[in-house]
Amino acid sequence: MGGTARRNDEGVIIRILNDTILVMTTRRVPALLPIFRSRQQLKIFAHLLINAGREFTVPELVRVTQVSQPTVWREIDRLKKAALVTVKSIGRSKVIKANEESLYFPELRSLAMKLLGPAVILGERLEVLEGVEEAYIFGSWARRYEGELGPPPADIDVLIVGNTDPDDAEDVFNGLQELLGVEVNSVMVSRSDWKATRSGFLREVKKGPLVRVVEKVA
Repeated sequence: MGGTARRNDEGVIIRILNDTILVMTTRRVPALLPIFRSRQQLKIFAHLLINAGREFTVPELVRVTQVSQPTVWREIDRLKKAALVTVKSIGRSKVIKANEESLYFPELRSLAMKLLGPAVILGERLEVLEGVEEAYIFGSWARRYEGELGPPPADIDVLIVGNTDPDDAEDVFNGLQELLGVEVNSVMVSRSDWKATRSGFLREVKKGPLVRVVEKVA
């Protein structure tokens, strides 16, 4: 990374790069609010926040987040110690949910909805539609998700692979637009077209970042 950088006595690094000011810290994340320490923790905690009121087992969180079981347990333990989630035993299983009594809950849920809401909610709603084999978010939202700097996305671009009823898909997208307050644009392609990638549009889509929201096992 180029540019100029300065470090102060508090362990804060201020780096100027291409007229952009980046503020970083060399100190540990405060234990008072140990959130969003990593992409894995973001996926786990955001999923619980977005689905507030719903209980998940660890195997369920592993499946929906694609994070390893040891990592899920480790991050849940950190969040529990900070009273951000609750964990209770039911038989031989433990169930976890976001702690809605936490002082930070309203703001954290709002932030989670903006950061990962589209991916989580789209995945849950598209997964149950008949004919949907795969689904991806692409475009500006996917680029921000992968860490590319830029303004907040004004819309969400979704690509569906398969053969589903367009009216059913439109109902999903309309509901999501009301929930997230942004326009949702959708494209549907067949499995053969997605594999062949004959069109220039699909080649461009595949060149950019893709956030998978549905992948059904045949």
